[in-house]
Amino acid sequence: MRRDGDTDASSEAALAPWSPQRLVAATPSLAIFGAVSRYDNAKDIEALVGASRNPASTLKVYPESWLGMVMTSFDHGVWMFDGNPDLRPSIVSWLRQQSP
Repeated sequence: MRRDGDTDASSEAALAPWSPQRLVAATPSLAIFGAVSRYDNAKDIEALVGASRNPASTLKVYPESWLGMVMTSFDHGVWMFDGNPDLRPSIVSWLRQQSP
C-alpha cells in the first residue's frame, strides 16, 4: 500500500504470501486466545488459533443466542461477556497463565 492509501500491483503481490495465519504460525512464542460465537465468522478465528504452534493457544466457541426468532446481542464483541458468564474468568485465567 502506498502512503496515499492506494494500492498497486507490486505492493499487493509483495504482501500476498503473508496472512494472519502465516504470521501466527511463524511466531511460535505467540499464544492466541480466541473467543467467538457461531453467529460471527468463527472460521477466521478458528483458523488463526489453529495456525498457532503455541500450546497455550486457546479457542472458546459459544453457541448462538436465540430469543425466539431474533439473534440476541450476546454474540459479538463486548456483549459476549453478558451472555457468557464464563468468558471473563476464562480470559483472566488464561492471561495469568501467560505471565512469567
